[in-house]
Amino acid sequence: MADRETLTRSLTALAAELDTLDRGIRWAGLKAESAWSEADQHGARDDPDSREIAAHYRSAAAAQDARRKALKSIRTRLDIVGAALAQDDVAWKSERANFEWTVDRALTVGQRIDAPSAVVAVAPVAPPPLPESPPQALPLLLSACLDAYLADLLEDGKRLEYANGLVAKCREFVALAGDRAITDYVPRDLKTFAKTLADLPTNWTKLRAFRGSTSPEIVAKIAALREAGKPVPACQSETTIATYVAAVAGVFRWIAVEHNVRSPFADLRVSAPGHAPKAIVREPFTVEALNKWFLHATKEARPDDYWLPLLGTLTGARIGELAYLQGGDIQEIRPGLWVANLTTDLTIGGKAETRDIKNVTSRRLFALHQELVDVGFVAYAKARRNGEWVFPHLHRNISDPADTASKRQGTRLRIYGLHTRLATVFHSSRHSAKDILRVAKVDPRTSSMQTGHAFKTVEESYGSKLLRADEVEVLAAMSLPEGLDLSPYRDTRGPKRPLKRKRVPDHLRDRGVTA
Repeated sequence: MADRETLTRSLTALAAELDTLDRGIRWAGLKAESAWSEADQHGARDDPDSREIAAHYRSAAAAQDARRKALKSIRTRLDIVGAALAQDDVAWKSERANFEWTVDRALTVGQRIDAPSAVVAVAPVAPPPLPESPPQALPLLLSACLDAYLADLLEDGKRLEYANGLVAKCREFVALAGDRAITDYVPRDLKTFAKTLADLPTNWTKLRAFRGSTSPEIVAKIAALREAGKPVPACQSETTIATYVAAVAGVFRWIAVEHNVRSPFADLRVSAPGHAPKAIVREPFTVEALNKWFLHATKEARPDDYWLPLLGTLTGARIGELAYLQGGDIQEIRPGLWVANLTTDLTIGGKAETRDIKNVTSRRLFALHQELVDVGFVAYAKARRNGEWVFPHLHRNISDPADTASKRQGTRLRIYGLHTRLATVFHSSRHSAKDILRVAKVDPRTSSMQTGHAFKTVEESYGSKLLRADEVEVLAAMSLPEGLDLSPYRDTRGPKRPLKRKRVPDHLRDRGVTA
C-alpha cells in the first residue's frame, strides 16, 4: 500500500510540474512573439536608430525562443517519465484486480466444498466494452485563428488600429496563399507571398481598372502586363512587403504557442523581389520650403490648417497626437513654461476615455516653444475648455480624425507645390523638428522624450521618463534655424475666421457634453 501511495504522490507532483512548465513555455512564447513583432516593426524602417532597436528586440526574442525550446525539452523528458509511471499505475491496478478476482474465486470454491448440495450457477462475465474511438478533429484553418489572434493582441494592450492592420495583412496572406490547415503551410509559401505582393498595386481597392477583382486576380493581371512589357501602376514597395511578411510571421509565432505546433516560418528571412520599388527615404523640409508652407498656412481659415504646420515643425509631434489635443492637455508647469500632456485620458461625451497612442514612449509631455506662446497658439488652445478639441473641425462627424488631418494636410501641400509622393509629406515636419533639435545641441535623450522616440541604450532608459521642468525650459528657448521666417504667424496671430463654439443644449450640458 505504501508503494501505491508513493506512486500516487509521484503522479500528482509530476502533473503539477508539467502544468508549471506549460505556463513557462506559453509565457516565453508570448514574450518572444511580442519581441519579434517589435523587431519587425522597427526593422522595416531604414535608419540607424531603428536598426539598432530592431537588433535589440531580435536578441531578446531569440533568448525567449531559446528558453521556450529548453522548457519544451524538459517537458518531453518528463512526459516520458510520466508515461512510465502511468504504466506502473495501470500495471498495479491490473494486478490488484487479478488479486481480488482470485480471492473471490477462492471464496466461491470454499463455499462449494463446505456445502456440496448447493449448486451455484455462475453467470459468464462479459468482457469490458472497448473504449469508443474519439471523433476525428477537423483541421484548424488559418482563417479560423485570426479572430482569436486579434483578441489576444488587444488584450496585450496593442492599439486597435495597429492590431486590425496586422490581421488585415494576414487575411491578405490567406487570400493569396490559400486558406489551409495551420500545419499545411511550408516556408516557400511566405517567399511566394512576398513575390506576389510586388505585383499588387498600392490602393488597389480604389483603382477603377481593378474594381470587382479579387487580389489574386489583380496580381495575375499585373504579372501579365509586366511580362508583356506594358506599363503597370505603382505596386507595393519593399518596405510595405516587409511589414506584410512580418505580420504573417508574427501570427504563426502566436499559433505555435497557442496550438503547440512549429511555425513553418521560424528563423526564415524573406526579402522583397528585385522588381519591387525601393524604400522611399523621407526628407525634412528645407528652410525655404517651411517658409513657403507657413506663408500659405497663415492664409487658411480653419484652425487646424493654420496651426498644424507650425506646431508639427516646432514640437516634432505626430499628426495623430496633434489631432487629438484637448484644451486641458495644454498645461503651464512653471510660469511661462508650457507643455502638451499626452499622459492623461481624453474626455469624450463627458466620459473619460483612454488616449490612443502609437507606443509606450508616445505617452509623454512635449514642450511648446516660446514662439508658440508669442504667436498666439497657447492662448488659442487655452480658450478651449478642458474636454473640448483644440481642432474641432477634425472631429465633426469624422470617424478617423488623424487620417482626415493627414489627408487634408497632404492635399494642401500638393496645392502649395511642396508635396512629393511618400517622400515629402506632413510627417516630414517631424524630421525637420529632429534636425532643429540636433542643430540646437539639445541632449539626445531629451530630444527622444520630446518626439516620443524609444531610448537607444540601457543608460538612456534610466532617469525620469517625462520631461523635467529644466528640460522644458531648454526646449522652449532653443534657437531656430537661420532664415526660418515666422513673420506670417507673428503678423496674423491666428486664423482670420474666429472659431465659433457650437451651442450645446442645456439637457446635454447637464450630462457633461461639451461643444
